[in-house]
Amino acid sequence: MWQVRGETWKELFKIRKSEIQKRFWEKMSLHVDKPKGNGSGSTNDGNTARRAFNQPELFSQITNVNLHLIERLRIILIALACQYPLDSNLFDNFCKETTILYMDLYEWYPMPATVHKVLIHGKQILTNCILPVGFLAEDASESRNKLYKRDREMHARKNSRVNTLTDVFNRAFDPIISSVSLRTRLLKKHMTSLPVEVIRLLSSPELNLNKATFDSAELCASTSTSETDILKTSQFEVDERELQDMLQPLDDIECESDLESFVD
Repeated sequence: MWQVRGETWKELFKIRKSEIQKRFWEKMSLHVDKPKGNGSGSTNDGNTARRAFNQPELFSQITNVNLHLIERLRIILIALACQYPLDSNLFDNFCKETTILYMDLYEWYPMPATVHKVLIHGKQILTNCILPVGFLAEDASESRNKLYKRDREMHARKNSRVNTLTDVFNRAFDPIISSVSLRTRLLKKHMTSLPVEVIRLLSSPELNLNKATFDSAELCASTSTSETDILKTSQFEVDERELQDMLQPLDDIECESDLESFVD
């Protein structure tokens, strides 16, 4: 593990870190590596990383990290989060090239364990996963946190902790309640485009592009895609007519006041 030792080097490290944090705030409006005010960890979360990687040139200027390396790491992150099956051999070759680039540029800094796991063992992970890796991400469960909070406040008994948790659990796994306003939630999903480099890593890059798609992975968001990047990131891929047919029975359940009549 790389460490800063000696008072002189520690002071230089502190000054350098402060300069980079200041650049992130001035150029990207990002607080990096700072504790959150509510005591729930630091600002180094997925949202911060996504916004930084979506502007690779500015990211490189702020940190003085090689632009090509940042772009390759960004492609790997998007590929792992896009929820499409990846070609393990193509992905492995891409990771090996990235590893060689990293070692040529920054041999003096030992590779972090997380980066090592993805670059060196990424093929093994893809080969042994039944589903695409993107389906195993935590963004779906994390997006439910605000719903759990609302259900606990508005739709759960408060006379005991057991009853509160029971009501929240039952409401979360009720298929009828979970379908309320499904159409609105699906149509509000943000649609973005996969970079061409990611499409080349897919096991089936010839997917039908004349289909309606809905974004379900935040890391797939991209601000630098070209007009040729027409493959959309999605969890669902269906024809528009099929989508209308599936959602038709839910048209009358757009608010919770209609729920009782639907159940009857």
